[in-house]
Amino acid sequence: MEQLRDIIYNIFNRSLASNPAETAAFFILLIGFFGGLVLINVYRTRKIKRKQFKAMKTKWNVLCKRFDLTDKEADFIEDLSAHMQTPEKKYLLLVNPHLFTNCLKHYSGKLDTGNMEEAIIRKTGLVPVSEQMKGIVSHRRKNSRKHIDIEAEICPIEYVVANRRTRMFDISNEGCMVENTDKRFKPGDDLKLSFTLQEKTYRDIPAEVVRVSSANKILHLKFITVNS
Repeated sequence: MEQLRDIIYNIFNRSLASNPAETAAFFILLIGFFGGLVLINVYRTRKIKRKQFKAMKTKWNVLCKRFDLTDKEADFIEDLSAHMQTPEKKYLLLVNPHLFTNCLKHYSGKLDTGNMEEAIIRKTGLVPVSEQMKGIVSHRRKNSRKHIDIEAEICPIEYVVANRRTRMFDISNEGCMVENTDKRFKPGDDLKLSFTLQEKTYRDIPAEVVRVSSANKILHLKFITVNS
């Protein structure tokens, strides 16, 4: 970056010593150069967003088909997603009962929520994650972590079951750290994992990749809660 700045500075000084036409041409080229960088950045950002939107839409369609949601049930979930911090991830309402229940409390629609709620819970078979993960680490601090080294299974959240083998290195009531097998996953990905700890089996726990480390070899996961 400093080399680029020096080059521009030297060219600028030379252009000032030149005639007005050369100076004008220099500024036009300079504006075009930086304008091009801005356009490239905008294009890349939009391309990434389109890719993310397409991936989230695919997850939504896969889960709707798997759970055989009716059009009214799908519309109802979309209405509930307006009460999420990230409504574009509406598919999480089909795999996380905390989000579903929390959004339902804030819902002010006119649909018969009772029948709709029962139908969706029956089809999805939602199990409260907090009840599964409660007390997994018996420390006073809420985010105390337990160092472990156990096998686990992981997969994208829209898959039927977690079936990709990995290793888990630590865990707390809030999240865990696992191996990023084949460096497949990245920050923002929604996953689910299954594992056995202290003779208790935890199945299809929804989680989000918060960050990666160790050259993309390690995933830092946050269990998806009502605040997601």
